[in-house]
Amino acid sequence: MSERFAKYDQRQYRTVDVAAGYAEWANIYDRSVGLRFDLDLLRTLVNVPWGTLGSAIDWGAAPAGSAA
Repeated sequence: MSERFAKYDQRQYRTVDVAAGYAEWANIYDRSVGLRFDLDLLRTLVNVPWGTLGSAIDWGAAPAGSAA
């Protein structure tokens, strides 16, 4: 985006750069969800029919502080 966010922000939210925003979000996400969601979902996964999938979601986002 080439325009300043403030041009579109009528509520005047506090903004931070991408790295700081991600670090803040990841910290909150990791504390609130942690591995519970991922592990519960993986326990139900028996087989992935990769050949029949038209699209998929990449859940491989690394949590804050991990090396990618």
